[in-house]
Amino acid sequence: MAKLEKAGFTADEISHIYELPFKLTLDVKLSVFQYKINHNILYTKSTLFRDNIKDKDKCYLCSGSQTLGHLFVDCDFSQVFWIDFTSWWSCKKNTQIKLQPRDILFAFYPGKQSF
Repeated sequence: MAKLEKAGFTADEISHIYELPFKLTLDVKLSVFQYKINHNILYTKSTLFRDNIKDKDKCYLCSGSQTLGHLFVDCDFSQVFWIDFTSWWSCKKNTQIKLQPRDILFAFYPGKQSF
C-alpha cells in the first residue's frame, strides 16, 4: 500500500486498484498477474539479481535495469507499445488519452472506476 500512496493514489483509488484484478477478467492467470504487480511481488531480473538468483539485472530487450516500472513503462520497447496503444485508442474512441506511468503499471483509468 505504501508504494501506491507514494505514487499519489488516494485511499479510494487504492481500494479500487486492489479490486481490479478480480473484476476485469475471469481469467485466473491475468488476475494473479495484476495482483502480483499491485502487491509488488512480480519477479523481475532486478529482484532476482538482488536475491542472488540471477547474475545481472539487465533487461533482455534494451539492457536497462529490469524493474517493474522499466519493464512495463520505461523500456523503449514498452514505450513504442504505449504510443501505438494510445493512437489506436484515439482512433477507436475519438478521444485523446494521456496515460501516466502509475496508470499503466496499476491498470488504473481515472474516468472508469465502476464496473
